[in-house]
Amino acid sequence: MKINTSVFLLKQEYSSIDDAFVDKTNVLEGNGCRIYITSRACNLPAWSGVVQKFLPEGKGRNILQSASSGAIIALKVKDRVMALSFASGRYNLDQNKMEDRFGLKTCLNMQTSDKFRNLKIQSLEVNGVQKLESRSSWSEMNDFSINIENEMIKSVTGQVDDEWFGKNVSGFDSLSIKIDFENCDINAVCEKLLDAYYSDDYKRQYDFIDKIFPVNKKSVLKKLDEELFQKIRNHDENVWMCIPDFLDWENVEYIKYLDDEEEDDVRIEKFYEVIDGNENKTIDFLKKSYIKCYSSEGKCLYKQNAYYCSTAEVHLENVSYILNNAKWYSISTDFEKELDLLDEDIRNNSEIYSLVGLPACTCDKEEDYNNECALSPDFDLWDQQLVNRIEVCDLWSKRKEFIHVKKYSSSAVLSHLFLQGLVSATRLCQSKNFRQKVEQKGMKENLFTSGKMFASVDTFHAKDYSVKFAIISKDVQKFRLPRFSLISYRQTKRNIEDMGYSVGIIKIQKEKPVE
Repeated sequence: MKINTSVFLLKQEYSSIDDAFVDKTNVLEGNGCRIYITSRACNLPAWSGVVQKFLPEGKGRNILQSASSGAIIALKVKDRVMALSFASGRYNLDQNKMEDRFGLKTCLNMQTSDKFRNLKIQSLEVNGVQKLESRSSWSEMNDFSINIENEMIKSVTGQVDDEWFGKNVSGFDSLSIKIDFENCDINAVCEKLLDAYYSDDYKRQYDFIDKIFPVNKKSVLKKLDEELFQKIRNHDENVWMCIPDFLDWENVEYIKYLDDEEEDDVRIEKFYEVIDGNENKTIDFLKKSYIKCYSSEGKCLYKQNAYYCSTAEVHLENVSYILNNAKWYSISTDFEKELDLLDEDIRNNSEIYSLVGLPACTCDKEEDYNNECALSPDFDLWDQQLVNRIEVCDLWSKRKEFIHVKKYSSSAVLSHLFLQGLVSATRLCQSKNFRQKVEQKGMKENLFTSGKMFASVDTFHAKDYSVKFAIISKDVQKFRLPRFSLISYRQTKRNIEDMGYSVGIIKIQKEKPVE
């Protein structure tokens, strides 16, 4: 009989078996291992009273009563410590000491046929949307709709072929597996699992899992928060603040934070002023300081703490981390180098607004800026002109550029900008019917002043056009995209270029309006 077991691996620095346990008082000495057993007394669940009202007096109570028990077996495996948990025993494991992604790597290395039943996937964009994708039959990884550029795998359930184990295993930090304890040696089982974890076999097909993944360990999170606050104390340029969520900025009249002064944007410098010289301030200051957006009537339209509105890049113990929407992620060295090259390319080769005929931005609203740009005979205004619910662009240039405009903001907002450009470019390239409707819209609304978009709607050569993302920033000299925006732009750029377009970023200087 095979028994459901959750297997954990302690981090390398924890060499004592007792390190595995939170409560060590009930740990027993076993045969070559340490054992923790928990048993809870019988009790009635909270909903039992509802059911008892419909039962004859005195009947059914014993059936409703329940008890739970669990256990942990912790043992030395070569130079490491492993813990096998049964039922509720896992609650006495010190999760901060457990190896990240032990279960995921081990599960992938145990695959012999690339067959999976389900994947839990998390997006790297727009607030980290999670999804569980399942298949009714065993399927290859390529049959799942995972975008390896913009999504990460949180856990997998895969097929294995091993007489000691069941037919499938699941894993992320821990490994969920069925073990035939009657016909195998527990030490041999653990050595086999440890060897599978150490193997690099998964990199032949699944190396993308190492690019980026969330940080869950409380001890690491605490160090990262401390490092973040120290960077703010040092006025480090690798920390930013902005409103990370989608807002109807037309209705936002002013922003308040730290005091009653009305602001038009979030300035991290204002936090410097409060923190400088005040040694009593900690990361809790950011978590308890709220940024609020108000309408002209004084109604609060948005409220979020400063920690949530912070974006940061931190290097800790030779590992790179990024903070996005109050969540920390670890990023691999190779992937970081890829993003650094793209970041350098954007900084050095992006077009400056004045060189393409666009003015600096002195408006608070993107709509007003687009209207101002359209006063030039070089640009047509297509802002909010929807065709099949798709915005073709904000500005159309006589140089055959589809320009999408957005104020510099969080990863979520900028990722949305890039997605808009991708959707529009795809429809224009692939659909004659869509191009016909675009032309009809332009003629009907008298939008074409700088020249028609298409020589003919019947044919479309993407190589003749450009897709440009114009981003309004307070300082174009220090302009940088947040890491998650770089990840999104990287994939968007590839997809659009694969269709034949050229792709680029235009940096627009935000200036105060002339009094």
